Amino acid sequence: MITVLVVDDSVVVRRLIVDALGGAENIEVVGTASNGLLAQAKIDQLKPDVITMDIEMPQMDGIEAVRELRKRHKQIPVIMFSTLSAAGASATLEALAAGATDYVTKPSNVGSVNESIAAVRSELVPKIHALGGRRRVAPGAPPGRPSAPAAPIRTRPGAAPPRAGLPPAGPPAVRVRRRPERRHVRRSAGRPVARSTSWRSAPRPAAPTRSPRCSPACRRTSRCRS
Repeated sequence: MITVLVVDDSVVVRRLIVDALGGAENIEVVGTASNGLLAQAKIDQLKPDVITMDIEMPQMDGIEAVRELRKRHKQIPVIMFSTLSAAGASATLEALAAGATDYVTKPSNVGSVNESIAAVRSELVPKIHALGGRRRVAPGAPPGRPSAPAAPIRTRPGAAPPRAGLPPAGPPAVRVRRRPERRHVRRSAGRPVARSTSWRSAPRPAAPTRSPRCSPACRRTSRCRS
């Protein structure tokens, strides 16, 4: 919603602008002021998006009000709305030099009030939409381009949502179970002999001693135990 502050010394003109903007889409009149001096306090209080300003007003005219406004608020669009704001008029050029953004001429020689409202609506509404829409752009984004939404964080189904301020957790680490080393066992003389890595690296058992009383034929057999 674009908020508008109407500044004009004429009650009839203020009511005309309010009625013209009342039926417009996405526009809301948040306040009115009868001169530029009262408008300064209303601007600080209401913080409107767009201001319509008359030129000829008591106490502080529109041109002086724009100069004072630009000392504190440099980005608020100001549309000069007056019978003096015709194209090429000296008052229009002076208002634009003071810091006004655009100008609209008040309708004159209009037959009825409805025609005046329609004429004001056709002139003011497009300019308010164009100027007020620029202030709605996110800070840091290029003019005329809306800021891109942040990309959603994708998580696996069933996974817990990431905590605020932390990056999403990756896939869980896979633990690999190593098979225990097999130790080669060689039986010698009825007793198992453990080998650390290979049976070839282990020393061979000593040959059983035989008694000298055995005959040579007995010694050649593997069953000799004497």
